[in-house]
Amino acid sequence: MGLRTAITLSAGMLLLAGCTADPGAPARAATYESAACPDDVEVMLVAAHTCGYVVIPRDTGPDLRIFALSVDPPGKPFGGPILETGTDLGMTPSYSGLAPIAERTGRRVVIVDLPGTGHSTPSLNCPEVDALPARTATATEVARAVGSCRARLAAAGVPTSDFTVSALGSDLHDIISALGGRGWVVMAHGTSGRAAATLAAEHPEQVAALVLSSPTYRDETPVRPIVADVARRCAANRGCTARYGDPLRNWTEAIGRARRAPLRIRMQQQTLVMDADHVVAAVRWLVAPAVRGAGQLPALLAELASRRPGTELELYAATALAAPPLCVGYLPRCETGSTIAIGAALSSLCPDVADAPRWQHACAAWGVAADTRPPAPVRNVPTLALIGRYDPFADPTTSRADLARLAPHAFVVEDPNGGHNVLAGECLREVRNSWLVGDPHDPPSHPPCMRLPLAFTETPHA
Repeated sequence: MGLRTAITLSAGMLLLAGCTADPGAPARAATYESAACPDDVEVMLVAAHTCGYVVIPRDTGPDLRIFALSVDPPGKPFGGPILETGTDLGMTPSYSGLAPIAERTGRRVVIVDLPGTGHSTPSLNCPEVDALPARTATATEVARAVGSCRARLAAAGVPTSDFTVSALGSDLHDIISALGGRGWVVMAHGTSGRAAATLAAEHPEQVAALVLSSPTYRDETPVRPIVADVARRCAANRGCTARYGDPLRNWTEAIGRARRAPLRIRMQQQTLVMDADHVVAAVRWLVAPAVRGAGQLPALLAELASRRPGTELELYAATALAAPPLCVGYLPRCETGSTIAIGAALSSLCPDVADAPRWQHACAAWGVAADTRPPAPVRNVPTLALIGRYDPFADPTTSRADLARLAPHAFVVEDPNGGHNVLAGECLREVRNSWLVGDPHDPPSHPPCMRLPLAFTETPHA
């Protein structure tokens, strides 16, 4: 499945889950059905695994069928199972990236495609939006495509307003109820953590511990402070300034020149016009995921300032030209190979961003308005929250303020070199793993890797 269309339980689990609802539960309780694993799962995984669907009945519209991938650790499981809610809202999980959690923690891990995404049905994919060229589509054209997608789903009886974060939290409760067992650790890589936190807040009896990696999202987070901080650390690094110049000066130069005369980048018979908005989006795209990161920022800014595309700028241009609207610069993950259901992203994000200028037309067309009511806080579940110093969608100050409302008693650990979803890096995994092995009521340790300097790319500017 390409970026254009897709940017669009072992026997032990069966014994744990029971495969049927509790006899004392309501007649329409959620149930688990085993199934063959899809090809895209089988081709990625070597560890012992099984697949199935949690079926959640709906009074209106089609029942939800939530895809669940169960991965066993190499030996006897240690502690209760892990429910992994995936990555960012609207995204299909990276099965190969999340499956190793079982080996790293010694626990069985169940990875779910949240409602509307991946193999779960009904799907909230919006091919009407995916088909638009992001580089030229106007806000009106995007809103019209979003409206067409909503109308198609409504005609099929799918209530798109039922996929909010609050509803996702309720669905996660049904998933755990269907799978059975005790002592669940609920874990989330990215903004799907908000759904995980809703589950822990409303059903603390089901959750033994909660792990959140970059769960918050703010569309208005500025990127200049990130550039300034990286520039300061670059100046203290022998060789960084010599290779790339002053990143903050390059940022100012790149923004100014992009406003006066946008840079035109030709890639595979397509042209990307790098205006000032694209310069901001490029910074967000690069520093958010672990695969690039803040260490590559000086190189990107040097290429932008000199107007000579190199490795970083060419990678950004290739992604921006292939991606659909509402992806690059809008979502924390927008990379070749990622999969996104735009409808699921809108349903879950619009309550927070419907009033933001960049989102308001699409959210209005999707029919989900802003909701300023504070979330129910997590109070009786040990919680570890992991954030990144360079998260371009929720800076540390904002993240801590949001977490004070979302999980006021959480242990908050900041990765001094990380961007969005810091569990993608090995250092914060070490923090998580040691915390889960011990008493989760105790503060986490801070391993030596958290004191390492920011590593800058060695790729010379062409």
